[in-house]
Amino acid sequence: MHTDGSLSIIDRKKDLVKLQAGEYVSLSKVEMALSQSVYVEQICVYVDPTQTYPICFVSPKSKPLLDLAESLNLLNLLYEARSKLPEESMKDPMAIEHAERAVLCKHPMVIQAVLKDLHRVAKEKRLSTFEIPQKLALDTIAWTPDTGLVTDALKLKRFNLQTRFQREIDDLYRKNTRA
Repeated sequence: MHTDGSLSIIDRKKDLVKLQAGEYVSLSKVEMALSQSVYVEQICVYVDPTQTYPICFVSPKSKPLLDLAESLNLLNLLYEARSKLPEESMKDPMAIEHAERAVLCKHPMVIQAVLKDLHRVAKEKRLSTFEIPQKLALDTIAWTPDTGLVTDALKLKRFNLQTRFQREIDDLYRKNTRA
């Protein structure tokens, strides 16, 4: 910030997004801070300039997600998910993991626990209140270059992520109450 009140952009212009109330959110700054959560494999923060708070999408780490399921007494859901798999998929660890993630990533208790941890990390990293995502969607798949959601250098492809999560974006902002 210059003495005359003007800003000099020293990062990517698209990285700064203005909220409805006029605060600027640096997406990469928030993502860098929140990536320290035990649950986060990859994270994408999204800001709709017509809204008052950011949201985020998380591709969670499998082991901590399973540990969380156990601590929330949700293991019965995992057994149920496995039991619905075709017999030939029961021997495929990837199919089992995908079925388990699909159930856990949609469960409200899991979503709330991950969001609570993100808020804890945000406070530790001293993010401003307006920078902290108030809602999140957990993704059932890992973000890899093969999925088209990240580059070969594992940088986020924001447009592709926004396209993938557009329905969730609409839903999260439609329920326009903060977490």
